[in-house]
Amino acid sequence: MCEKEWLQCYYDFSNLNNIESISYFTLIWNVFEKKCCAGYARMDIHPQRIANATHATDKIVEEVFNYFKNRYISVENLDTEYFKQFKFPEAKKNEVRNIFLTPSVDKENKVLALLYIAFRLRNNLYHGEKEVNNLYAWNAPYKLDSY
Repeated sequence: MCEKEWLQCYYDFSNLNNIESISYFTLIWNVFEKKCCAGYARMDIHPQRIANATHATDKIVEEVFNYFKNRYISVENLDTEYFKQFKFPEAKKNEVRNIFLTPSVDKENKVLALLYIAFRLRNNLYHGEKEVNNLYAWNAPYKLDSY
């Protein structure tokens, strides 16, 4: 019996379809923290520094930024239910919202918003109580290895 089957059998976690995304996020976070944050990622230090020095392609930044913008901000420029329920310090949430609502936001600020989101996803995933069936999973419409 594999781990997923065990969880579904013994804990009635019926909606674990996105478990691979969570597993990949865990692995990517580990590499990110080691390579970009000297083994200890801090939201008050690293996002700004990394956003200033990012070498990510414009294409991937734009696609990922648009994905999260569409997930968190409605066409009427209001917070979606996903964003309302996303556990996030209010000051950082407001900063991310403002970046999403800026008409011509630069690449540095797009990366900054994405890093704030990644840090919160990490904290929400690894700390505190959570309902396993509701764990966030990002289903990108493309494969990251295509870049």
